[in-house]
Amino acid sequence: SCVVINLGLNEAGYPLESLLRAYRELLTVVVQTQPQAVIAVHGILAVSQRWMEFPHHASLRKMNQINSGLCTIAAEFRVEYLDANPDFVGEDGYLPDELTPDGCHFYAKHTQRWSDWICDAIRELDR
Repeated sequence: SCVVINLGLNEAGYPLESLLRAYRELLTVVVQTQPQAVIAVHGILAVSQRWMEFPHHASLRKMNQINSGLCTIAAEFRVEYLDANPDFVGEDGYLPDELTPDGCHFYAKHTQRWSDWICDAIRELDR
């Protein structure tokens, strides 16, 4: 079995240490209750540059800090870290506008692509 923890952009508005503490608490429970499972933490997906033009609770810098923290926590717990950003963002580090209607959610056809990406990553982990 596999457990993928994928909290989204809304959680990026919390103070960094508080958010990372909550991930540690969650992982503690998951690891204890699912010791045979492959466990993965999925990093937060980037947003478009257009989305960043509006006042939001998280900058691209903050999201990168969160993902760095999540990667560190995954290593601490000896679980996997999944980062779909390299397969979806442009060279500038932002989600391309053509993938998203609002700057942070995929169009349906790209949601399927992301879902396929997650399934492929899990299959690789489960080998």
